[in-house]
Amino acid sequence: MREAWRSWAFVKGQPAEAEMLKLLELTLRRIQLSPEVCHTKEAKAANLEGTTFNLVPCLFHLVAQLQRSKRHFAVIFRSFGIDHQKIHAEWNSFCELKHPVFSKLIEDLGPMDGTVPGIPDRRIHSMHTLYRDEQGPLLILDTCTNGPEDNSWDAWVRAKQKPTTDTREGRKFCQELCVETVDGLGKFQEWMQAHLHKQATGSIKDDWAWWQFHGETAQAGKLLTLFGSQQEFQQIFFDDNVELNNARIVDCRDPDGNAIPHSESVGKLCCKVNPVEAMLDTNYFLCKLLASQGDPLNVGPSLTTMRKQMQAVEEEKLQVQKQLSDVEEQKLSLQTQLDGMRLQLIGAVDEIRRTKLQNTIDINEEAWFCLRCLF
Repeated sequence: MREAWRSWAFVKGQPAEAEMLKLLELTLRRIQLSPEVCHTKEAKAANLEGTTFNLVPCLFHLVAQLQRSKRHFAVIFRSFGIDHQKIHAEWNSFCELKHPVFSKLIEDLGPMDGTVPGIPDRRIHSMHTLYRDEQGPLLILDTCTNGPEDNSWDAWVRAKQKPTTDTREGRKFCQELCVETVDGLGKFQEWMQAHLHKQATGSIKDDWAWWQFHGETAQAGKLLTLFGSQQEFQQIFFDDNVELNNARIVDCRDPDGNAIPHSESVGKLCCKVNPVEAMLDTNYFLCKLLASQGDPLNVGPSLTTMRKQMQAVEEEKLQVQKQLSDVEEQKLSLQTQLDGMRLQLIGAVDEIRRTKLQNTIDINEEAWFCLRCLF
């Protein structure tokens, strides 16, 4: 199943391949910056240096809808990599009403930078690292690290001879950094709850080495620890590596630290994200959120939306082709008219030359007649 997601080998030469190519074309178009935006100073300020967005559009639509509904919420971006900086500038420009495309979604509400009463500062101000070992989670505040430069944690787990014990000594490394940390599951729960209370936005680099060391099992993945009942708080994790019946990359824990079964977490606490659907449907995350709350009316609208969009793209392509054909016919017609005008011009020039020549002959004959009369 996973191979089918990553490769088109199973549909090579099949009718489905053509449909998938159409879908790919549509998806690529949806994440492209318009020519009017691309390479502008506003785009560069939002770290949109290339021709595509860094964040999926449906995220901006979700946050705008939650803010418009005056919901109390917080956001944390989670990643095993160090690509958070790519999204920080784009996200903050959105909050400051400086995003060249999506700030219009909250333009009537005002910026989310702490300057408007009743609207919290939702900008990202810091990035943290979550280190994990047998002693539990250790959140390293205001620091993005992958361990010592000469022996990174990722390099440790990538060694040709797979390690059998955790020899990273990450806690010792953190002490040498002289940074503030949040140690233990209970303290991490408190920190997360405080983050929600402030309605803040942050980012965490998770421990990829720990997840790999444990064979990519959910219990060693990105930690999602509940700090209250779902009736009081709703916590939800969106990730494209979550599987349909396995949290896989998200470690869901109840308030007591016990692992939550996949049957209770998938679709409710952690939701699988289909990147293609997410890029095509601006309400994708909102529908996922509603579905996690048990609203069946909002489950699966994205497929219908995609089909309509694909049909619209096909109709647009046919219309463009017809326009190109009409333009080509007009071009041929204009060329024919131009050739006719050129022939008329040549004929007119020849007629002028003949007229001038005739006038010259008549004048010479008249002059000769006058001369003969004089003599």
